[in-house]
Amino acid sequence: MRLLLAEVQFRLRQFRNSASNRKFLREHPGISVPPDRDLFETFQLNYEKYFSDGELAAKEIMEWYAPYRNTGKPIILDWGCGTGRVIRHIQAIAPEAICFGCDSNNGRINRAREQIGQVQFSITEGLPLPFAGNQFNLIFGISVLTHIAAEDQIDHILELHRVLQPGGILVLSTHGSHYTCQLSDLELETYLRGAYTRPYPEKGHRLVCTYNHAAHFRQVLEAYFAIQEFYEGKSHPNKLGGQDLWILQKAVAVY
Repeated sequence: MRLLLAEVQFRLRQFRNSASNRKFLREHPGISVPPDRDLFETFQLNYEKYFSDGELAAKEIMEWYAPYRNTGKPIILDWGCGTGRVIRHIQAIAPEAICFGCDSNNGRINRAREQIGQVQFSITEGLPLPFAGNQFNLIFGISVLTHIAAEDQIDHILELHRVLQPGGILVLSTHGSHYTCQLSDLELETYLRGAYTRPYPEKGHRLVCTYNHAAHFRQVLEAYFAIQEFYEGKSHPNKLGGQDLWILQKAVAVY
């Protein structure tokens, strides 16, 4: 039923955006746009918003990173990059950066490789990630943990800790208090005890949705990172559309 509902939503949004999307293509001849299905499953089915919001997110991420930046040539990973909506803009904002993107969807990664230059894309088939330890100065994962089951999240957090350099910054988002209106009373009880995952058979699918209680999630993160900044989505809906925003730093090694 949920899959059928999602298909209906896809068709409706495709129809509602058809005129504006055709107009965007006429005004931007030669621009490469990911397939509608990929846009629907990873963001929104609006071409103009796809590019403008991706650029805004890239600018914000680099601004959040700026106070902790400790190198002139940062190595950056977009974890769960999907179609490359955000990482495609990082290079223009910070041309000195070395950019990587990874995702578990083969088709999206292959299309991103064809459409986006100067970004090194990798397909991730489970864990571990295909990167060396301490490789990145900055990692961001926007709307990724939101689609990973709560019981699997710690494995991913540990892997991100492994590939992040000491002193490096990790930017994550989670569904928190702003989204509890989507939960039933029983689901809310589970969420208040730590986290609730609305399951789906395919791992990482957009219909998998995890809600993390901020106080509990903070305890998990503090075992591995210093929490430099936290913005609760309900109080700061302008940050990430209501998602909780975490800016984390890996401890600098002491010898």
